Amino acid sequence: MKQQVNNKMTAFDITLLLRDKYKDKPDIKGKWAYFEELRNQTGFNSRRSYCDAVAVGLWNQNAGIIAYEIKISRSDFLSDVAQFQHKHKFILDIANEFYYICPPNLVQPNEVPDRTGLRWAQSGRIVTKKQAPVQKVESIPFGIFRSFCRNAGSEINSSLIPVKYLNSEMTQKDMLAIIEAEVKKQKDWCFDMNVNEKVKTLTEAVGAEKAKIDNFVAEVKGIAGIGWHVDNPFSVILDFLRQNYQEKTVRNQAKVLKRELDIFLSEKEGT
Repeated sequence: MKQQVNNKMTAFDITLLLRDKYKDKPDIKGKWAYFEELRNQTGFNSRRSYCDAVAVGLWNQNAGIIAYEIKISRSDFLSDVAQFQHKHKFILDIANEFYYICPPNLVQPNEVPDRTGLRWAQSGRIVTKKQAPVQKVESIPFGIFRSFCRNAGSEINSSLIPVKYLNSEMTQKDMLAIIEAEVKKQKDWCFDMNVNEKVKTLTEAVGAEKAKIDNFVAEVKGIAGIGWHVDNPFSVILDFLRQNYQEKTVRNQAKVLKRELDIFLSEKEGT
């Protein structure tokens, strides 16, 4: 049976898990040096390459370099594997372990190259599905060493720095979630207001049409002083015409109202 893939997970969600594993937990301070978007060299040229995330062990028991390539798209993974050696040469030359990391079931262990391992970002944890073979690394080219130094001096991402707001600690991500919820609420309020306005306009149009008919009937009744008692055939005919014309008008206006609202609702769903 085909396993379900979490299509809602983003690359940033996986990045947060990597930061938590190698950087943010208090009990691992000083154990790892963690880098994101590590380049093969400083400066600008057409041969630049990047590695999504790199963790460098700083203690004897975890000494080594672990590289990660984040994938959230099946097609992106297949394209990456097709050019694996060429695309990742610089990090393969210096990393002791290399992992693809992705949402659960996006990639299976037998699909990754022999040189790599596979980890899933699953239920708020990083789960190893295939252990990467450990490679022996003799040295690091000076250009990549400079890139490490430059990356270490840059700010990783200020969006995760908590700030005090309304007596709570909140990150930029938390604030954006609040803003998005407020925007949605305002959009829903505007939508309801527009619907009510359209209903009011069309209802007033029906009422105006009815008033025209009533005025017309009143004018006809007053012509030449005709009496309008119940047995008067003119009275019966005119009342019959008025009633049926009004019903037809109301039905037509109701159809217009429904059509207008259908169009408006379909436009709302399309946004």
